[in-house]
Amino acid sequence: MSEAHQDNQELLSKGSLDSAAPRFILISKSNSVDVDEIVIDRHDSGFVQGPKTNNDGLNEMINNLGEKDPDVIFLLETLGNGCFKNEDYNDALRYYRQALDLKMQTLGQEHPDVADTLSSIGMIFKNKNLLDDSFNALKASLSIYQANAEKKRRDDNLQVKAVNVINDIGNIFFEKGEIDSALAHYEEALIMARKVNSPGVIADSCSNIASVHALRGNQAAAIENYHEALEKLIELCGEDDPRVANILNNLGTLYFRSDNFNFAMKSYKQVLKMRRQLFGHEHVSISDVLVYIALVHEKQNNFERAEQIYDEALRIATNELGDKCIRVANIKSRLANVYEHYEKDRQAILYYNDALDIYRMNGIEEDNYLIQDNLQRVNLLDQKRQNEDLVELFPCFNPFGGSHTLLHIF
Repeated sequence: MSEAHQDNQELLSKGSLDSAAPRFILISKSNSVDVDEIVIDRHDSGFVQGPKTNNDGLNEMINNLGEKDPDVIFLLETLGNGCFKNEDYNDALRYYRQALDLKMQTLGQEHPDVADTLSSIGMIFKNKNLLDDSFNALKASLSIYQANAEKKRRDDNLQVKAVNVINDIGNIFFEKGEIDSALAHYEEALIMARKVNSPGVIADSCSNIASVHALRGNQAAAIENYHEALEKLIELCGEDDPRVANILNNLGTLYFRSDNFNFAMKSYKQVLKMRRQLFGHEHVSISDVLVYIALVHEKQNNFERAEQIYDEALRIATNELGDKCIRVANIKSRLANVYEHYEKDRQAILYYNDALDIYRMNGIEEDNYLIQDNLQRVNLLDQKRQNEDLVELFPCFNPFGGSHTLLHIF
């Protein structure tokens, strides 16, 4: 194992990417543009039981216009966009696969619209933790964008799309813990973004670079890049923009990981205030920042307050996304951890198992850390309960061995 890889693994082992610490919001196409611009593709993994709603209207349009009509493709993508927005990724794939097939038939495999679809499928797979599939889709998308940009040398729109995908590929490496590769992609994206003078993409790239520096503990470089990102975003969009809140969220996470919990709390509360003004009190992004505020309370051993805030976050996420969503599972896992601190083992096991059921329902594989972390906690708590039951039945029983063992009572 290389020294760099060992360093990256050490960073990960400190909780930089796990569910027990706030995550940096890596800026990507899916959170830097409106969801209506997002489309998806064919690389699914078998999760394709689509919704029955809207199918009658879709079938009627296909019968009237023919399946290759542009309006049919547009409707398929619109249905997919709605599923994507609601995090119904399995249903979104069904619609986007159909749209992609029709695009390839009518436009050809190298058309930029096909690249749009491949780019978006990459985002779906990333959200489903299928990082290798995500990488492959994004690389295919990037290849098409770059080939078309070569033909249309002054098409800045294609260049911007290519930069977005390079950032997205960097995010895949970041999630996999390959931090050097992530940084290389972010820096490449920043150079290209400066060439086309796109303030929004410059801001996205700076924010992602800052997250790498923050992860490595290089606080000065992280703050410098976050501030440039904020400057560009405020210049482009004003202060009341969701991405401004995202960068403030990242600053909070930077402080959290530096054990500066007071500044972290101030940052997260500012994000909460901004998001409530932008989206209202019941938006799913409110649930996200509440989770981070609860994590700060956990770090300060204020478990009662953490439990209250997790409960509120869980209520909002369940109402907005349904009870089968991965984000709901993540919150249940955090609540289970709080119950462990209270020694409410039965409730903890219940919530860990709920989280496991949701992860598996969403196609998360057994070797994924989301499954393994929760499964380990359940097994440890089950063993603890079994030992406690034995001690209650046989007071001389010592679950750790030694002189007081079960044999001594016979």
